[in-house]
Amino acid sequence: MWELESWTEKEYEDFIVQLKEMEDTEYRSFHSSLLPGIDHLIGIRTPKMREIAKQICKGNYEDLLYQSNKHFIQGKVYYEQSVIEGMVIGYCTNTKKATIYQTKQYISDFAPKIDNWATCDIFCAGMKAIQKKPEEYWNFILQYVDDCAEFKVRMGIVLLMDYYLIEEYIDRVLLICDRVKQEDYYVNMAIAWLISVAYVKFQDKTMDYLKNNNLSKFTYNKALQKIVESNRVSKEEKEVIRTMKRN
Repeated sequence: MWELESWTEKEYEDFIVQLKEMEDTEYRSFHSSLLPGIDHLIGIRTPKMREIAKQICKGNYEDLLYQSNKHFIQGKVYYEQSVIEGMVIGYCTNTKKATIYQTKQYISDFAPKIDNWATCDIFCAGMKAIQKKPEEYWNFILQYVDDCAEFKVRMGIVLLMDYYLIEEYIDRVLLICDRVKQEDYYVNMAIAWLISVAYVKFQDKTMDYLKNNNLSKFTYNKALQKIVESNRVSKEEKEVIRTMKRN
């Protein structure tokens, strides 16, 4: 249905109409409660959006991305449009022969469209092309970590969490957490999340970092909270973590 050989403006408009016809008002109400301030939702479940994105990738996905960029420039787009576009970028850069330059360009084009944590995290989880050549993307991702826009910074942090919590990078990633001075809620929550995952993978290194860091009290305590909430941390370790809370 969406395996098109070309995407004209009319075909993209028809695509939006088809998305609207999939509206699930009950799910939209539930999902909107998880995305404060985001009111441009249709109400389509994530598995269905993945199915649509995979079908698009079998056709001329570059045309779809071009039309998506045009619509973004023209005005507000639906949450589902952005998420599907992000999924298409992830699937196609991972399975097609996209160059590193092309992949970076897709990320650069998509980053300004992220206006909530869900779009950010779904997009980042799909960018598995980064995992294949992490060094090629390292400095590119750091420019987003150093940005001033809340969700561009969150994107950078989540990409580090998803693809750089490995032996070669763990020390550098933890130090980068210290250099982020953003006070935005979703940035600090992403840092806390990253640290909790780092603790599970590299307990000793992360514990050393927790004992000597420049995190804000909010971010530090949230990191501890997320570690305690993890099912992959022992009861004994959680007791130690609880004693480390800053008052």
